[in-house]
Amino acid sequence: MSCAERSIPRPAGLQVRYTEIISQPLIIADSLVLRCSRFFFSFWSYLMTPWNGIKTLVSTLALALFAVGAAPLRAEPPKTEPAKTEPAKTDAGKPAQAGAAQPGHEGHDHAGHDHGATGSMGVGTSPAAVQPGAAGTVRPPDVPAPTVTNKPGELPKISFDTPTYDFGRVKAGDEIRKDFWFTNAGNGTLEILKVRPACGCTTAGEHDKIVEPGKTGKIPIKLGTTNMAGPITKTVTVYTNCTGAEEMITLNIKGEVWQPVQLAPPSASFGRLTTAQAQDGSQTRKLTISNNTDKPAKMSVKESSNPAFKAEIVEVETGKKFDLNVTAQGALTSGMVSATLTVETGLEEVPRVTVPISAYITAEVEVAPNRLSLPMNRTAPLQRHLYINNNNAAKPLKISDVTTSNPALKHTLTEVKPGMSFRITLDIPADYQIASTGDTVSFKTDNPTVPTVSVPITEMNYGQSRDLSAAVGARPGTVSSKSPNANAAPVGNAKAATGATATTPPKPDANPGNGKE
Repeated sequence: MSCAERSIPRPAGLQVRYTEIISQPLIIADSLVLRCSRFFFSFWSYLMTPWNGIKTLVSTLALALFAVGAAPLRAEPPKTEPAKTEPAKTDAGKPAQAGAAQPGHEGHDHAGHDHGATGSMGVGTSPAAVQPGAAGTVRPPDVPAPTVTNKPGELPKISFDTPTYDFGRVKAGDEIRKDFWFTNAGNGTLEILKVRPACGCTTAGEHDKIVEPGKTGKIPIKLGTTNMAGPITKTVTVYTNCTGAEEMITLNIKGEVWQPVQLAPPSASFGRLTTAQAQDGSQTRKLTISNNTDKPAKMSVKESSNPAFKAEIVEVETGKKFDLNVTAQGALTSGMVSATLTVETGLEEVPRVTVPISAYITAEVEVAPNRLSLPMNRTAPLQRHLYINNNNAAKPLKISDVTTSNPALKHTLTEVKPGMSFRITLDIPADYQIASTGDTVSFKTDNPTVPTVSVPITEMNYGQSRDLSAAVGARPGTVSSKSPNANAAPVGNAKAATGATATTPPKPDANPGNGKE
């Protein structure tokens, strides 16, 4: 028997399992084909119905439109709040930038003219930051709104021939005139809304206000140099209906002003002097007088309006430069003192010059405040304080016989710094009423120039309590009704005077008052 004819027996179970394994995928595939065919046949039959076809088409278009409209919404970035900006701050202790003196302005006498409103450069724009021809971005509220209406796409553009004019060197008193020419380089109508000089010594004349594209205009400026000396710079701000850099333009006028006879410094200021300093001749102020003319000068002191100020002239450079020495040497009343000194030059062009003199003379004994003010409608006890300073360090001060015109007022005297500073504490009951003739606090001193001091007590005409006292060293006032506040001695260890009780000074609510005695 051949191999082909040889039969190999197979188990019956194995043959059945083999058949199932081979046929099962075919059955599944056939079933899927049959199901898909039935689905597409049913869907086609559904579409063949007119009404169903229309509904399907509308639904498909609606889904497509929704997808197109939602796409930009999904792509839009999240919105963020714009950063808030605060307006620029200014130091309360300094003048505003817009009205600040320009370089070389120190020799300029500012009395008698106005430097313009604060902030003339525009809100948030500092003159120092604005270069010639540069602009700010915010229009001040006093600048009028444009009257010209340009069509969309029509934009004016202002261009100055030169935003800075250097007049060179001129004599004080000469008048500087300059026409600033500009061109409208845009395609819209240009309007000059306002021209604002930063200083009262600078004025703007009648100028062109409406300028069509391609046309030119001018702004005439006039500068007076009276009382000026040295290098100066003046600014003029031009506001327009332009946008961006041309909305606010800064023009500059600069140069040097010389005087035939010039004082440096321009006045003799002694500042604060004690009575002893004013009398012992130890205080002298030196000024330099320069002759800028071609002719030699011969300086001499003609007169002083106050004989307590003596003056002498020393020739430094023959006919050209002199030193003027002014000395305080005489009895001067306490408070602010001013005087003038006349110097003859021997020059025909400037025959004489006047030198201002000023000094503040402190009283040997000062009291702060020089008036005690009490609130009306009081409902609780109060304390008030008087501070006494001795400005004569060579002679210690003694205070005695402190009294009040009303026995309801209780007082305590404290010697803060032996012989130099004192404090009187006044206890005021809640039911205290000031007498119709007025009440006072009085005391005596051993200083012959101020033997007695009397401080009046008054009521404020408003109901809010205010303590007008302050700690020693916080600029107490003087017993003189003409004297402003003055610096006091520093606080030392409190020591009770004879017959007095030492107290701890309370924290003051305000600076000392400065009413008249």
